[in-house]
Amino acid sequence: MLERICLVVVVFVLSGCDKFENRMVATPPIDVPPPAVQPLPLKPETQKIVRETIALIVEKDPSEISTDSTFIDLGCDDLDLIEIVMIVEERLAIQIKDEAIAREMSVRDFIERLPDATPAR
Repeated sequence: MLERICLVVVVFVLSGCDKFENRMVATPPIDVPPPAVQPLPLKPETQKIVRETIALIVEKDPSEISTDSTFIDLGCDDLDLIEIVMIVEERLAIQIKDEAIAREMSVRDFIERLPDATPAR
């Protein structure tokens, strides 16, 4: 008998219905607003490595490299971007997918895509 009661309770819970005064009442869906999208915190050591690398290639001080700057804003051409990727790959021991990088992206976007990179072999 107890097993049967437990089974009935489980069915009611899983079906999203509540028993109230001998009738079934469907539980209305809860309207929950989506969470605000916030940028992920960037690891300071990763930021430092990327900023130093970009600064080396574009010949600027690392403090002048903002995470909101795009590679175009920093004066990078395609060859500069390839050099940046190669150096970052070497320093972080990762392999970055070519399609994950574009001159139009910001430094923040570049850093945020680094966790998707695969470890170097």
